[in-house]
Amino acid sequence: MEQAYKKTLKWMLGIFFSFMALIGTINYTMDSYWTFDHENRFNQMQTGANERQQKTNYIYFHPFDYDSILVGSSRTTLINQNDFYPPYKVFNYAVSMMMPQEYKPYIEFAKKIKGSDFEAIILALDFFGTNKLQKIENPKPVIENTTSFLYRYKLLFSIDALRNSIANLRRYFTGKKYRRSYDRHNVATTDPLDPEFAKKLIERRTHWEEVYVYNDKYKSILQDLKKSNPNSKFIVFTTPVSSHMFHLMINEGRLKDYERWLREIVDVFGKVTNFMTENSITIDYPHNFVDSNHFYPRIGTLIAHKVIGRDDPNIPPDFGDVITKENIDEYIKALDNKYIEGLARENINIKKKRVITPISEESSSL
Repeated sequence: MEQAYKKTLKWMLGIFFSFMALIGTINYTMDSYWTFDHENRFNQMQTGANERQQKTNYIYFHPFDYDSILVGSSRTTLINQNDFYPPYKVFNYAVSMMMPQEYKPYIEFAKKIKGSDFEAIILALDFFGTNKLQKIENPKPVIENTTSFLYRYKLLFSIDALRNSIANLRRYFTGKKYRRSYDRHNVATTDPLDPEFAKKLIERRTHWEEVYVYNDKYKSILQDLKKSNPNSKFIVFTTPVSSHMFHLMINEGRLKDYERWLREIVDVFGKVTNFMTENSITIDYPHNFVDSNHFYPRIGTLIAHKVIGRDDPNIPPDFGDVITKENIDEYIKALDNKYIEGLARENINIKKKRVITPISEESSSL
């Protein structure tokens, strides 16, 4: 009886440890949380399932020899960090739904690992970041996870990591990048959509933000970030959205909030390159956008080249308005003339601002 019990126990333990060894092997091979630096044919396309954790892990567990950093939301994840070089060797720390309140903690963490200030801090600001009602993810537990004892070895036996590993294996076998996939060097790409399908997808959207209140602390958040980095050059731009999405914003009565946003950015940094306009890129959204407010990586290349002043013949003349303290008043006056007086002349009414219950639909803050 006792021998049978021991035999059963050994058999069960053998199965358990074999199962754990299999999980550990798969998770190590795929490295879906970016805590190791090996590459193989299976892990070349990585899901951004938890970008905050993944990119924080990347900074901590890889040689961090970057002189500059880029922060922003999911729109910015599709900008290739290598497009800023030269002159800047940039790490793209942008993550899905990152709010301005998160910039400082993550930048401070990266500075600590780097051991010095950044030469340049590149801010990709989007109008969605002004929404006071948007949920903010706390950076503290993310950073604490990364720096905790034996963290990356515990991840080898994590079921969450296994799910990501399986998702990445699916990418390997299908060759599909889906909405967004990363390579092993923090560069994200996406599968292109058929332009006709993209047009229908984008125009299906009928609202800007279902719940919106301008954050009165937005300017002070930017001021605090600038004050905390006196030795860094700030390169600031706004991210483009499709012209369809831009018109939804105007139609919902957000023009004055939009103008306030631009003015506050200029007040703090002195200059911003504004891509969130109606221009030849945003008007041709069937070819340039994957949804109403996320552009393709090749558009990100144009943005990067524009803000660093690189001569690129592919940049349309109307893509990226440079706004300074000297021209901000004139710029806003032109906006009023076009979108308030102009629409009034055409007898197009701008709806009143609304705050209503959110619905389940494509989020503009992804």
